[in-house]
Amino acid sequence: MGLDMAMENNLTRRTVLGLFASIPLYLSSAHYAKAETAEINTTVNPVVPFTKENAVLASLNLARSFGKENIDAVNPLPLFNEFGDFIGYAVSFKQHGEPSGYAILDINCKQLFRDFTFDLGASIPLATDAAGSAIASSKALSEAEDSHEAYNLVKADPLLYRIVKQDDINLLEDILDDYTISASYLFSTFDVTYMKTWDSYYGIDQWDFVAECGRYACAVTACYVLLGFLVNYYSPDGRVNKSVYDQLWSYTNTVDIVDESGINAGSTSLGDATKGLANYCHDKYSKHGTYQVYETVTPSVITDGVEKEYGCILSVKRDGYYSHACVIEGYLNATAPNGVHGTYFIIYDGWNTAGRYIDLTPYQDESSYPFGAGLIK
Repeated sequence: MGLDMAMENNLTRRTVLGLFASIPLYLSSAHYAKAETAEINTTVNPVVPFTKENAVLASLNLARSFGKENIDAVNPLPLFNEFGDFIGYAVSFKQHGEPSGYAILDINCKQLFRDFTFDLGASIPLATDAAGSAIASSKALSEAEDSHEAYNLVKADPLLYRIVKQDDINLLEDILDDYTISASYLFSTFDVTYMKTWDSYYGIDQWDFVAECGRYACAVTACYVLLGFLVNYYSPDGRVNKSVYDQLWSYTNTVDIVDESGINAGSTSLGDATKGLANYCHDKYSKHGTYQVYETVTPSVITDGVEKEYGCILSVKRDGYYSHACVIEGYLNATAPNGVHGTYFIIYDGWNTAGRYIDLTPYQDESSYPFGAGLIK
């Protein structure tokens, strides 16, 4: 490697060149997932979802590889570029409760760590304006890290950052990217042992709903798509039926809002979406009038629901991100090259027409996934 980590004792701030920390196998050679479109596969061998938990683990092991046994890795802040694209995390180091450096993890950096230091008193570097005043002070950084509100960092230049409240940046398109695994990688490299899914994939792009209906809500879109599965509903002309979409909007008690892009949008709870779709199916088709809502859901609940051909709305929610509703279309069981057995869900995501395979392998041994689900029976 380009740096002898065992011999390095007094670290100053550096951009990492030729360095990849001695992270455990779980994160070594990690490729982080991005959304796969219908036109191009932008993912190369994604294995590990890039979560806050993994960012902390990677940073902690970076510190340990330099002999920093008494340092804690804490307060991961999501990091975005100047275009609002999610690119990684900034993790702070603390020793005995005091600032003791930081690590910048950037998915666009081949070595993962764009910048790091273990200097006592060092905090994540913040940008200054033309007059030399800090855009956000160290106190503001500390408050952001410790606050119950959600904050992010945005790159001001390659090694400087600004603190931004979550409401000021659009995170929606990045929620599922952390969990998405390339379908081509999955089927070409893994041993797929079982698969259960719909007979055909049904995808409509977000902008089709906006164009035809003048507004968009992910939960209403999920309900609209599920009609195709539950009652075989398809618009006669192949376009979005505004009348049906508006009825579902009402049935699900969706609240009108205007999102960051100025689009007329809607906010819907998981419970209202599930109940609303069940009531709509019962009233219009005399079918599927029962439902069940799980604010947190175990893997077996979802797989059992797929096997019984229930309609399934998946609520994607993770600390620091907005919730998002999508549709479970099926699942498969597969064994990774390293021998890890996993369940991979096939979903329809209303932000684009391409299907997603989401990798929840890191949560296989937990009692519940960090997701909720609504089943329409």
